[in-house]
Amino acid sequence: MSLGATARALITRSLRGLGTVAIIALITVAITEITARFVPGLPSRVRSLEPERAWEDRFLEMMHKDGTLVVGGFHRPHPTRGWTVAPNAHQVVDGFRYTTNERGYRSLRPYTPDSAKYTVLVIGDSFTFGIDTNDEETWPYLLETKDPGLNVINLGVGGYGIDQMDVTLQETVGVYHPDLVIIAFIGDDLRRTFLSFRDYKKPRFVLDRGGVRLTNVPIGTPDAVISEIESRRRWFDHSYTFGLLRGLTRVARGYTMPPADKPLPTDAMELDTRLLDQMRDVSRRNGAEFLLVYLSYGEGLFDANLTEEGEAFLRNYGEHAHVPTLDTRPAFLRQHRVDWVKGHYQGRENQVVSAAIYERILPLMSSASRSSPH
Repeated sequence: MSLGATARALITRSLRGLGTVAIIALITVAITEITARFVPGLPSRVRSLEPERAWEDRFLEMMHKDGTLVVGGFHRPHPTRGWTVAPNAHQVVDGFRYTTNERGYRSLRPYTPDSAKYTVLVIGDSFTFGIDTNDEETWPYLLETKDPGLNVINLGVGGYGIDQMDVTLQETVGVYHPDLVIIAFIGDDLRRTFLSFRDYKKPRFVLDRGGVRLTNVPIGTPDAVISEIESRRRWFDHSYTFGLLRGLTRVARGYTMPPADKPLPTDAMELDTRLLDQMRDVSRRNGAEFLLVYLSYGEGLFDANLTEEGEAFLRNYGEHAHVPTLDTRPAFLRQHRVDWVKGHYQGRENQVVSAAIYERILPLMSSASRSSPH
């Protein structure tokens, strides 16, 4: 057989082989698509591999409906944090008054450094910002009222995870020169670190060579984010097969949030730990104490036998990092009430939290007073 004939034979066999592979692939896709529609729970499992998609859908719906960025309508994009609260906002939402100052933080007054007072910089999520709570009933506001020597700065923003808290602290600690930095978190904040999109596109840290690396920034305008989402949504977007492949790829890269019914894996614990280490270190470099506060809510306020993921993380982190911590759950359980709200804190719950935090920081305030040259 001539060289040309041999080459043609090889090409023919290769094409036949590729054709066979293509047919097998198509059959596999068809079987997967059909199976996914009849196996109970499988579609939701596939969707759980890409939890951001539900948040993206909500964002697109809200932008189409009334152009609001985050629920409440007083948020705006932020290039490194994802979103933040608009300045000088005065709104009533669901009967609750929300006021922000000239810098866009929940407050009835401007935030300014005050060397005559013990300045506490508070960073957290919606429980700290005070969703479903009037301006005078947030726990940072109530904390400040407990002592005329306190200057409490509330930088909480609804929906934030540990990662956005880290970025916020890095960008603001040098502005306010606090004596104490409080990071207040709920258990879900540990999982939000694994999202690249929640209420809006957000920063995403990944483990990298013994440290962390920031990705998914700058965030971009709402129009740019909408275009970015739509560019990823092709004709196969609703295919279970491609959704499964995308999701498994994310899992392999450690780039997906663990399901709520599964414990945080080791790499997730490590990422959140490293971010908190960064916050502890930047606080100390700026001359501030660091306090990590766990905000318990829901069934945790009623059931003493419940095991809470965030509570366990707080205990482990305090031992690892040798930093002051506070678990608010015992303060609720000691009162044996059956009428705590199960969602966002309101006035009564915020009173409990502010009292517990004030009691915890008193020794830190006393120590700072003794070491002051004044």
